[in-house]
Amino acid sequence: MLVVLLMIIGSLAALYPLLRILLAWRVEQKMRGTIAFGSTMAHVLIIGVGLAQKNPFLIIGYLLLVNLLWILTPRSVSISEVLFRKRMRDADIARYQRLIRQRPEHAAAHAALADAYLESGRFDEAIAAYQQAIALSPESSRQERRKLHMAEQLRTRKSAHDLPTPDGGI
Repeated sequence: MLVVLLMIIGSLAALYPLLRILLAWRVEQKMRGTIAFGSTMAHVLIIGVGLAQKNPFLIIGYLLLVNLLWILTPRSVSISEVLFRKRMRDADIARYQRLIRQRPEHAAAHAALADAYLESGRFDEAIAAYQQAIALSPESSRQERRKLHMAEQLRTRKSAHDLPTPDGGI
């Protein structure tokens, strides 16, 4: 009975990396098909070699290593995604600042700049940019007024609780 249970657990552990590869390739679309195929073939080859040599330690060690790597991968991916988003926000901020220097009367650019500041946790700058957008276009500023109010509330909460910003600063 124990041997059957261990075989079932081993089979599931062997399938987990294959399912993660399939998920990354077809669902999340974070992996190209050629990489998914190569990874699958490498996985099958290593398991096959372990079975051919009747070496359970090779198979168990490999499966433990692969599953550990798959468990840790989302953390490194999420960190890289945060850094990518920060770089994109910084690029957006620079782009809107350039546009505002060229056309200071452009209310939508001020509103977009304020949105980028708000996402970055730069509440004072977001508030100033929303106020400028509202001043430039009072007739179409309902959404900016709501966002201004939200930015003011977030600034108050941050200062009251000293919360970290989305970029990790305080």
